[in-house]
Amino acid sequence: MPPNPPQRDHSFSWAIEQFILANLLMNAIDANRRPVIEEAIVCYRNVLQVVTREENPEAWANVQMNLGTAFTHRIRGDRSQNVENAIDCYEKVLEVWTKEAAPLEWATLQINLGNAFTDRIGGDRSRNMENAIECYEKALEVQTKEAAPLHWAAVQMNLGNALQYRIEGDRRQNVENAIECYEKALEVRTKEAAPLDWAKVQMNLGNAFKNRVGGDRSRNVENAIECYEKALEVWTKEAAPLNWATVQMNLGTAFTDRIGRDRSRNVENAIECYEKALEVRTKEGAPLGWAKVQMNLGNAFTDRIEGERSQNVGNAIECYEEALEVWTKEAAPLEWGTVQMNLGTAFTDRIGGDRRQNVENAIECYEKALEVRTKEAALLEWATVQMNLGTALQYRMGGDRSRNVENAIECYEKALEVWTKEAAPLDWATVLMNLGTAFRKRIGGDRRQNVENAIECYEKALEVRTKEAAPLDWATVQINLGTAFTDRIGGDRSRNVENAIECYEKALGVWTKKAAPLNWGTLHVNLGTAFTDRIGGNRSQNVERAIECYEKALEVRTKEAAPRDWAKVQLHLGNAFTDRIGGDRSRNVENAIDCNEKALEVWTYEAAPLE
Repeated sequence: MPPNPPQRDHSFSWAIEQFILANLLMNAIDANRRPVIEEAIVCYRNVLQVVTREENPEAWANVQMNLGTAFTHRIRGDRSQNVENAIDCYEKVLEVWTKEAAPLEWATLQINLGNAFTDRIGGDRSRNMENAIECYEKALEVQTKEAAPLHWAAVQMNLGNALQYRIEGDRRQNVENAIECYEKALEVRTKEAAPLDWAKVQMNLGNAFKNRVGGDRSRNVENAIECYEKALEVWTKEAAPLNWATVQMNLGTAFTDRIGRDRSRNVENAIECYEKALEVRTKEGAPLGWAKVQMNLGNAFTDRIEGERSQNVGNAIECYEEALEVWTKEAAPLEWGTVQMNLGTAFTDRIGGDRRQNVENAIECYEKALEVRTKEAALLEWATVQMNLGTALQYRMGGDRSRNVENAIECYEKALEVWTKEAAPLDWATVLMNLGTAFRKRIGGDRRQNVENAIECYEKALEVRTKEAAPLDWATVQINLGTAFTDRIGGDRSRNVENAIECYEKALGVWTKKAAPLNWGTLHVNLGTAFTDRIGGNRSQNVERAIECYEKALEVRTKEAAPRDWAKVQLHLGNAFTDRIGGDRSRNVENAIDCNEKALEVWTYEAAPLE
């Protein structure tokens, strides 16, 4: 530790010694920098006991500048206070270093002050970013590309970072400005001249392309992937493990967001990237970064197409639960809420384990998420959780069935308070489809009105979910709408059945046997039932159409793959043969008996007494 100054004999020579020692200590900073910086701070403060602004403003400003830098690098003490101290030092220097009197020093100071505002924890975050941007732009008034190309490039990158995460102003324009800054920085920071700086700009540029609002979304993601892969040419695991891991995580996110090419391959690439990141981002070494990768890896397993679905969902649940070991409600409430929501979705999708318990776990996760994702604090996230909770309640096996459906309806209606057709048309349509299904399954209230509400919801959903824009979703709504018309009590019965048939036939235009065999089979069962119930048209022809539909359904609903569904179709087919007008009557009856006997192979008295 440096000696205390002599009693009131604050000689200028002693102050110079202290200043030189402090600078030497700062230049000796290494990985274990804590004690070195503490000594340097003491030395700079000792100098300031001798060197005053009034007597020697230039020297005083120089010491304040260096002291600010020391506080910026300080590890010991409160991080927030260290940054405040740095800002205080830099602002004092500005009292002496004006643009006119010392342009180069003034520009350097503006950069340092901008960095401090960027790192600032206290105060208003939006205001801090505005201050940082202002500082960087001032620095560029002096540090031009022609006069100081390296410094100019450094400021362009810092300004790009500030603009990318700017809160005020137009989001789209901010990101565009950030991209422009990074591309300017790359004019000087080339791979050949400054490989490490080049890699850093490439990563930041990749982030900007990933977050870009304007332009073609697919092209933006491709640009992001290209930037990250360039960064990895320099930031190898051996040379820069922490940066390598960061890029791997960002690259994984970009592969997850990728629109073009093979979706399955993209998800596999994302999983590979996240698993690589975990080689460096360990729970012990970087718990927060580790938790973030675990959450992203869980999301990738949730989306995974390859491999066994049950195992993928199991892996996702494991990743989310790992993340929650670090992201507790107390330590990281927002992240905790996000993981709880994702974990709830994984439990909803879970194939293994007890189905009843999985749904209960999902409900518990969503309710936990709502403890932090309130309508006031996180409007959009609150709406997402409400929708997911509604779906879990709708399919809940435990508890009172009627109460569960009522709760589901309440959740969907809450989500619609936020997701309007104007503000979020796709989400609005999704909620309406789910709400329609809840009304259709509703036990309480007037049955006639419930079905009418369901039809209204489905028809509204079709205003957004068109065949052109979202063919699979459109087909899903069509089959649900067809089912609602089948269940309809009000209106003309004949018209209702015709509407149902029309809906099912529309859905078959998308859900082909090759593209969606299970859905294709379900549609044929429903369509067969509609032809059985049909009042209009030729009765004999209707029954023939019904038989044809049921027989098609049995092509995919086999006894081995779906025994209960197979038995149900056999029963319907048997009834159709009983009602058959055409053909040999004796043969029809034999076929009906054969179908019913097949159904009884699955629907035994012990297994299904009601059936």
